[in-house]
Order: sequence, then C-alpha cells, then structure tokens
Amino acid sequence: MQTYFIPLLAALALPLAAQSSRVERPLSLEAGLFLPNYNRLGPDAGIYAAAGYAFPLRPDVTLVGQVRGAYQSVSQGGASGDGGFNPIPPGDLTVLSLFVNARYQPTGSRLFGGAGLGIGRANRVDADGHTGLLFALEGGYDLSKSVYVTARYEFAGADTLRAGYVGLGFRL
Repeated sequence: MQTYFIPLLAALALPLAAQSSRVERPLSLEAGLFLPNYNRLGPDAGIYAAAGYAFPLRPDVTLVGQVRGAYQSVSQGGASGDGGFNPIPPGDLTVLSLFVNARYQPTGSRLFGGAGLGIGRANRVDADGHTGLLFALEGGYDLSKSVYVTARYEFAGADTLRAGYVGLGFRL
C-alpha cells in the first residue's frame, strides 16, 4: 500500500506547479454509464458520477484533479463472456478513484483528449477489495462552453478496477 502513496502525492502536487492564470469554468461535474471489465461482464452497465477542478498549465493544456465514484449491480448473475457457462454471481461493484488528468485541447477546437494517473479502490461481494494504481485515456467534445461529452478508459492491474466510462459533463 505504501508504494501507491508516493506516485499519488507526486500526482496531487502537479497542480501546485500550474500557472497562476485562471480557467474560465474550473469546476466540473460528470455523470453517465460505467462499463466495468470485471470478469468480462460486457453489457451489464452501471452508473458513475465525478467532480473535478481544472488548473491551467498552458493555453491548450489543463490539469484536472478529479474524484470519481461508480456503482454496478448484477441482480441475477451476469454473463461471464465465455458463453454463460460460468455466470457472475449477483452482487454490487463499487469503485472510488482519485485522479490527476492532463487534458489537451487545441485553441479554438471543441475536441479534447488526455491521460491521467490515479489511485482507486474497488469492492465486490465475490472478491476481496482491490486498491491499485490507475492509468486513464480520455477523449471528448465540447457541446458548449459549459457542457461536454466524454469517453474514458481506465487501465489497472486488478480486474475490478478496469472500466470504460461514457458521460455528460458540466463546467461551473
């Protein structure tokens, strides 16, 4: 567990190095579909919510500190991805993560993309809780100055932490 604290502290210190200029709408809220890869679940989607704060590095690059929570319930056993011979037992999956994302958006463009580093904790009834280092890739499109759509995938060593996210975000 100690090995995760050093990268996490380094990632959280990055905003301190950001320039003193301001982001027009620094606070963001997101919600949408949570698509876990736990045991190759496939179509059993859950929900997620996230809150973030943006720190400018350059005019086209911002650092976004983000807290993300996700929930999925499998009420009757889900497909395991192997033809259904080993169904996943009913139960809930919860994931909580803390991220720092570097987001690139060329000046004048509505498209953005980025990568992030974080730490997450997942709990499921049929598996021990997992805490692990996470790496994320994301892409999105600004519908307006304050509304955007985003897609994201988080990579991790623990199956219960790997997931995709598709959501709608609001900048405040």
